[in-house]
Amino acid sequence: LLRSSNDKVQRQAAGALANLTVNPKNKVKLVQAGGLAPMVTLLRSGSDKVKEHAAGAMRNLSMNPELEADMLREGSLAPLISLLSSPEIKIQLQAAVALRNLS
Repeated sequence: LLRSSNDKVQRQAAGALANLTVNPKNKVKLVQAGGLAPMVTLLRSGSDKVKEHAAGAMRNLSMNPELEADMLREGSLAPLISLLSSPEIKIQLQAAVALRNLS
Protein backbone atom coordinates (compact mmCIF):
# COMPACT_ATOMS: atom_id res chain seq x y z
CA LEU A 1 0.00 0.00 0.00
CA LEU A 2 2.88 2.38 0.68
CA ARG A 3 4.03 1.96 -2.91
CA SER A 4 0.63 2.80 -4.37
CA SER A 5 0.49 5.80 -6.70
CA ASN A 6 -2.92 6.73 -5.28
CA ASP A 7 -2.63 9.61 -2.81
CA LYS A 8 -5.58 8.46 -0.71
CA VAL A 9 -4.12 4.96 -0.36
CA GLN A 10 -0.70 6.39 0.54
CA ARG A 11 -2.28 8.72 3.09
CA GLN A 12 -4.20 5.91 4.78
CA ALA A 13 -1.22 3.53 4.76
CA ALA A 14 1.19 6.13 6.13
CA GLY A 15 -1.36 7.14 8.77
CA ALA A 16 -1.83 3.53 9.84
CA LEU A 17 1.93 3.07 10.17
CA ALA A 18 2.25 6.28 12.16
CA ASN A 19 -0.33 4.85 14.57
CA LEU A 20 1.18 1.37 14.64
CA THR A 21 4.68 2.63 15.33
CA VAL A 22 3.59 4.10 18.63
CA ASN A 23 3.96 0.53 19.93
CA PRO A 24 7.67 -0.33 20.47
CA LYS A 25 7.26 -3.91 19.19
CA ASN A 26 5.71 -2.66 15.96
CA LYS A 27 8.65 -0.34 15.33
CA VAL A 28 11.08 -3.23 15.06
CA LYS A 29 8.62 -5.34 13.05
CA LEU A 30 8.11 -2.54 10.52
CA VAL A 31 11.85 -2.23 9.93
CA GLN A 32 12.32 -6.02 9.76
CA ALA A 33 9.49 -6.25 7.21
CA GLY A 34 11.20 -3.74 4.89
CA GLY A 35 8.79 -0.89 5.56
CA LEU A 36 11.44 1.74 6.10
CA ALA A 37 12.44 2.30 2.45
CA PRO A 38 8.89 3.03 1.22
CA MET A 39 8.36 5.38 4.18
CA VAL A 40 11.48 7.33 3.20
CA THR A 41 10.14 7.55 -0.36
CA LEU A 42 6.88 9.02 0.93
CA LEU A 43 8.84 11.68 2.81
CA ARG A 44 10.07 12.89 -0.57
CA SER A 45 7.16 12.47 -2.90
CA GLY A 46 3.80 12.29 -1.17
CA SER A 47 1.20 14.98 -0.67
CA ASP A 48 1.50 17.15 2.42
CA LYS A 49 -0.80 14.84 4.40
CA VAL A 50 1.20 11.79 3.30
CA LYS A 51 4.44 13.54 4.28
CA GLU A 52 2.95 14.45 7.65
CA HIS A 53 1.98 10.84 8.39
CA ALA A 54 5.26 9.44 7.06
CA ALA A 55 7.25 11.94 9.14
CA GLY A 56 5.13 10.99 12.15
CA ALA A 57 6.00 7.34 11.64
CA MET A 58 9.67 8.28 11.32
CA ARG A 59 9.39 10.31 14.52
CA ASN A 60 7.99 7.25 16.28
CA LEU A 61 10.68 4.97 14.85
CA SER A 62 13.41 7.43 15.84
CA MET A 63 12.47 7.02 19.49
CA ASN A 64 14.10 3.56 19.39
CA PRO A 65 17.90 4.07 19.42
CA GLU A 66 18.40 0.55 18.06
CA LEU A 67 16.74 1.61 14.79
CA GLU A 68 18.87 4.71 14.25
CA ALA A 69 21.43 2.97 12.02
CA ASP A 70 18.66 1.43 9.89
CA MET A 71 16.98 4.80 9.48
CA LEU A 72 20.20 6.48 8.44
CA ARG A 73 21.15 3.63 6.10
CA GLU A 74 17.79 3.92 4.33
CA GLY A 75 18.42 7.61 3.69
CA SER A 76 15.94 9.22 6.05
CA LEU A 77 18.18 12.12 7.06
CA ALA A 78 18.07 14.22 3.86
CA PRO A 79 14.28 14.12 3.37
CA LEU A 80 13.68 14.87 7.05
CA ILE A 81 15.98 17.91 6.82
CA SER A 82 14.17 19.00 3.67
CA LEU A 83 10.80 18.78 5.45
CA LEU A 84 11.96 21.43 7.92
CA SER A 85 11.32 23.91 5.08
CA SER A 86 7.76 22.74 4.51
CA PRO A 87 5.09 25.44 4.67
CA GLU A 88 3.09 23.07 6.88
CA ILE A 89 3.95 23.43 10.57
CA LYS A 90 2.76 19.89 11.40
CA ILE A 91 5.24 18.46 8.90
CA GLN A 92 8.03 20.64 10.27
CA LEU A 93 7.26 19.48 13.80
CA GLN A 94 7.27 15.77 12.95
CA ALA A 95 10.53 16.11 11.03
CA ALA A 96 12.18 18.21 13.75
CA VAL A 97 11.34 15.71 16.48
CA ALA A 98 12.60 12.80 14.36
CA LEU A 99 15.85 14.64 13.70
CA ARG A 100 16.24 15.53 17.38
CA ASN A 101 15.79 11.87 18.29
CA LEU A 102 18.36 10.82 15.69
CA SER A 103 20.95 13.31 16.92
